[in-house]
Amino acid sequence: MTISSKEIKLLVAMDNFATWGVELSAFDALQVAVAAERAVGYSPRVSQLIRRINALVPPMQYGPDNPNTGKMHHTFTYGRENSRVLYVQVVSAYLSSLMEMVHIEAGLRALVQEFAVDEFSVERNDGSSLKCRFWWD
Repeated sequence: MTISSKEIKLLVAMDNFATWGVELSAFDALQVAVAAERAVGYSPRVSQLIRRINALVPPMQYGPDNPNTGKMHHTFTYGRENSRVLYVQVVSAYLSSLMEMVHIEAGLRALVQEFAVDEFSVERNDGSSLKCRFWWD
């Protein structure tokens, strides 16, 4: 399900609140980030980071006849923790091997300096899922 323009406007308006977060698909997170950057005049670093993460995480592969093949499966939590915060969650069941999870975590860590992230943490990496936090002051 794709987020509506009304929902995007509501999320952009919520930027006045100190703490909030909403889980979004990879596609919807990008739409919200771009809309917030345009409306509030933020630097495009969050939307650019989402684009890079979307390129880093491989899409689902179930074979050519499966309608889910090629779709993005990771999710983002977009919001604020007194400042901009972005979480990304990847579920290993959609990956071809656990080595892909290692590659993804390393790739996420490599993006921290490029996007001037003030705090980065791995919130969970238990073999079944990976959840990382990006926070800017």
